[in-house]
Parts: sequence; structure tokens; C-alpha cells
Amino acid sequence: MKILWLSRWDSRNPTDGQLVYSEGLISSLEHLGADIHVIATARTAGAPMTSSSSRTIVAPSVWPRAFSLMTNISSDSFKQRSTAFRESIESALTDRPDVIIFDYYATGWMLEHIQDFYERMGKDRPFLVYLSHNHEASLRPKVAQGYSGNALKKWAVRHDAEKAAAMENQLVAACDLICAITDQDSAQYQRDFPDKFHLTILPGYTGSVREPGHISESTPRRVIMMGSLLWIAKQESIRRFILAARQGFEDANIEFLVLGRAEPDFLQSIEALSPSVRAVGFVDDPLPFLHASRIGLMPDELGGGFKLRIMDYIFNGVPVAAIRSQAEGLPLNGTSDMLTADGATELAQAIIANIDDIGRLNEMATQAQAKCSGKFDWENRSKMLVKTIEMGISSASGRS
Repeated sequence: MKILWLSRWDSRNPTDGQLVYSEGLISSLEHLGADIHVIATARTAGAPMTSSSSRTIVAPSVWPRAFSLMTNISSDSFKQRSTAFRESIESALTDRPDVIIFDYYATGWMLEHIQDFYERMGKDRPFLVYLSHNHEASLRPKVAQGYSGNALKKWAVRHDAEKAAAMENQLVAACDLICAITDQDSAQYQRDFPDKFHLTILPGYTGSVREPGHISESTPRRVIMMGSLLWIAKQESIRRFILAARQGFEDANIEFLVLGRAEPDFLQSIEALSPSVRAVGFVDDPLPFLHASRIGLMPDELGGGFKLRIMDYIFNGVPVAAIRSQAEGLPLNGTSDMLTADGATELAQAIIANIDDIGRLNEMATQAQAKCSGKFDWENRSKMLVKTIEMGISSASGRS
């Protein structure tokens, strides 16, 4: 099976959940013997274009993201839309792929160029797959509604959300198979597009594993949050949590450690909100910080999909505290296996109430890891994807 995989960013050496998800599927498909050619944008500005038999990495557009306001595409797509990317796609299409995978909604800007190519050639198009990371058509408007910035920026965020939702809907309408990251997201796609093939692909996990039970009285009274903080939804969620937890964490002498890619100004702004916050930003090796923490936090009140960073907590023996909606897809009990709550204030209170209960923390970590062990395998995910694609191609051939 020859697959053309279109990505927003080069997913090698992933630094956030979106990249981990993409690279996990790409690598496991390659391991199964699929013939994949990936076209993606370099994550570093000014990086030269590189090309091999399996990957073409093009430089990002030189235009600032803000210029997307003057176009009909979302800001997420704007840095990828370039002449070099279009030419790379056209070259790859001449190699006659059997399947084209649009990885993330922001690749939707490429759809028109691909449709034009096959129309010009007078050929039937390949089987089209949309790999969703969130149900953007419902998520983006919610994120925009919850944004608390100045009026002008709030208008820009809402305008961008409308374009993102429209782009995803166009992409889903054009594709044959819709792959969602949670059953909840898949149900929304099935409701709106019942005539498509649908598949839920939960992520796999190949990271570090540490036996649970290591939390003790000597473990710092620290709550850790890991993950990229470049998206507005993430920034809003962590601000809300800090404000909700501020007084309680200060009174209880709990440190809140934040690791992940972020703009320096943002890290400084959240440290200024509370003396309990230590915003370190990106580190090459987060494990020493994680292993010296009592609770791993996922505070996203805004945002959907599957939170891959939760897997780092679980498989490193650190108990999880999360907004209830962020535990979708996990085979865990939200009461006995982790701390969950509907909002930031309630979640902060649960953390404060349990931060010194060493026995319960280790028990939650042990139960969570036991229930997740063996259930997050990338190869099984890829086999399921290949089987569904083959069924879809066979069905399409039978109708023609």
C-alpha cells in the first residue's frame, strides 16, 4: 500500500502530543511495511528543504501568522501554505499513491490542489483519509468563546475559529475515512457525516516506564504539568487553574511546576500570578522533574481530544489529576484511579486534600498503570488503520 502522508509539521523527535501521535502512527505503519511518503513543514524557521525517499520537509512560510487574517485559511494552516509545499505535493501525486492521509485539520488547504490535480489528469483520486486530533468544528468555537484577551484579539480568535471549523468540515466532506482520537469525537463526526467510514484510533505509548509506589514523605510537595503551551486554549486553561488554586496552594505550600514549550513572556506572566508557580518551560529531559513530583496535572477546561501527556504520568508512576473531560479514552475510574473534577476550583481542592495522603497517591498510580498496561500499542493501532483502509478501498471498488 502506497501512502502519501500530509502533515502540518515534521513529527520526528516530537515535542508535543500532536507530534507524538503523528510520529507514532507513521513509524508503526513503516514498521508494518507500508510504503509511506511524508510531506511536512520544518518546525524551525529558516530550515532548508530536505528530501528523501520517505520524507520531504519544506521550509515554513516567511509570512507572519497574523497575515492569515487577510486570507480565507486559518492561522494554523498559514505557515504551511507555500509554493514549495504545493510543488512537493504535485510531485508526490505523480507517484500514484493508493491513499492520501490528511494529518490534522490544518492540512485542509491542500485539498483543493489535490482535487485540481486529478481533475487535470482525468484520473480517479486515491482513497482519502482525515486523521483528526480534535473535533475542531465544535472545539474551536468553544475555545474562542472562552478566550479572555482584549476585544481585538478576541475577535481575531473567533474569526480564526470560524475558518478552522469551515476547513475541517470541507475536509471531512471530501474524505472517505474519518479517524478520530476518541470515541466522543468520532460520535460527532458520525452524526454529521454518517455516510463515511469511521474509526477511533487511540494513541499508543512507547515512552519511559517506571514502576509506581515511589512517592514518599521525602518527595517534594509538587504538582507538575507537562506539555506545549503555545496554543491559546492551553494558555487559558492554565491561567484559570492557577487563579483557582492560588490561595489554596500558597496556604498548603504546594509547588506548581510547569514544563513545556512556551513563549518566555507567557511563562513570566503565569509565574507572576502566584508565588507557587515555577514555570521552567522546555527541558530536554523532563523525567527527573516528573519523578520528583507527587501529582501530574491536566487542567484543560478548554480543549478536547486525547491528552497524550497523561500517559507519561501514568507510565512513570505519578498519579493523575485532571478535568474530567480530559480523561476520555482512558480505561480508568475517575474516582479511585485518579483525581477528577468538572472545574479548576474543585480540582485544586481535590489536589490539596490528597497531596499528603502518600498511601492513596501510590495506590492510584499503581491502579492506573496496571489498567493501562498493554492497552496502548502503536502497532495494533496501525494494523486497525490499514485494515479499515483496505475495507474502504474494497467497498469503493465494489460500487464502481
